[in-house]
Amino acid sequence: MAQVTVVIPFYNSDLYIVTAVKSVIDQTYGDWQLFLINDGSTDNSKCMITPFLNDSRIKLLEFEENQGQSMALNLGLNHTDTPYFLALDGDDWLYPNSLELLVSEMEKSTEDIGVIGGNINIVWEYKKNKYHSRIVSRPFYDKYEFLLANQSVWPRFFRTSVLKKVGGWSTNDP
Repeated sequence: MAQVTVVIPFYNSDLYIVTAVKSVIDQTYGDWQLFLINDGSTDNSKCMITPFLNDSRIKLLEFEENQGQSMALNLGLNHTDTPYFLALDGDDWLYPNSLELLVSEMEKSTEDIGVIGGNINIVWEYKKNKYHSRIVSRPFYDKYEFLLANQSVWPRFFRTSVLKKVGGWSTNDP
């Protein structure tokens, strides 16, 4: 059984979805499954990911009409039976050792840690070769302090049990 479920919700992501999927396939940590959630795309996204569906670790789940990211993530969560859950946006990608590092950090942590994030590099398409890198160098013990600090948590790596305990993602957001 896989240890990590990676969920990539996508909506009209044909420019980036192949890069996102390949970044999961190329992980040094191989004990994963991948759910691609087509959130009602009207572009070529589904055609772009079809060749990857020959890999038994990769499954496609779909909404006929766009339901939003929260619904898409919850659909993936409802199909997840692994200890860990990684949410990856359709226009993001992972470095090859990302899952290995995230699993290692989560396994070193206590059960009260429900989510961890990696360091991020932001690449702006409109600014050729411009990168922004941020390293979060301290833990947050209070959820409000975390939210007020405006820290980006990508990739979002969760204990599945904690996600299910809180009911997944709220679908009442505006």
